[in-house]
Amino acid sequence: MSQKPFLRSSGVREDHQSAQAIFLEIKKAIQSATKESFLVYQGIDEETGSCVERSLDEDKDVEGRNSRVCYNSCALILHVNIMPGFIHDSHQPWLEIQKGRMLQTGFITFDEFAHLHLFVGTTVRGFAPPYAASSKQPDQMILPPGLNMPTLAVEAGWSESTTKLKGDMRLWIRGGAVNIVLLFKWSKLVGGRVKGWVEVYEPGPGGAEKLIQSEAQNNRHPRPAIRNGNTPPSKSTGHI
Repeated sequence: MSQKPFLRSSGVREDHQSAQAIFLEIKKAIQSATKESFLVYQGIDEETGSCVERSLDEDKDVEGRNSRVCYNSCALILHVNIMPGFIHDSHQPWLEIQKGRMLQTGFITFDEFAHLHLFVGTTVRGFAPPYAASSKQPDQMILPPGLNMPTLAVEAGWSESTTKLKGDMRLWIRGGAVNIVLLFKWSKLVGGRVKGWVEVYEPGPGGAEKLIQSEAQNNRHPRPAIRNGNTPPSKSTGHI
């Protein structure tokens, strides 16, 4: 597949206009964001999706801003999560603690501990067909040195994004042969409180995913104030 050149804010050829419009819309949303929001573009062909994703990844105005981009070339969907909030990212310190606990209890050695590198939002490419043109910036992952794919991937979201989370899981399991995928789902309750679920998947027979554990969080924690950017994100959908 030929790849379009990276898009920029000006000087783009006419035949790139559809991808350019998406790129500029996402870039503007990222730059102007004041709270968590979620963009969805459906029916995005591989060439356009890869071009937009790589252009955002290389854009200096977007670099360093809190956003995570995923293009799923099997589903032909481009997702952008802008300014993930405290609740969305609350699994991150938990995984750090579990990593330390494995060392403390002797489940892993120090050398093994040192090779369990944690990353958040780092772009991963190189998936197997039919996900070959896909890219993913995970909510968290363990990527040991020398590997192109994580051994563990974590994805999180509000209950409204369950379909997206399942798509992310299949991308990792079917397209990346990741050993374990954790899905964290959060749901808003009355009184400004939230509850959560976690699902654990591994590769199953024939390369399909297998659910091996599902747990609900019974302790319903207060939801942080709106000023911290932790309300369920706004969502908009685009088509081309």
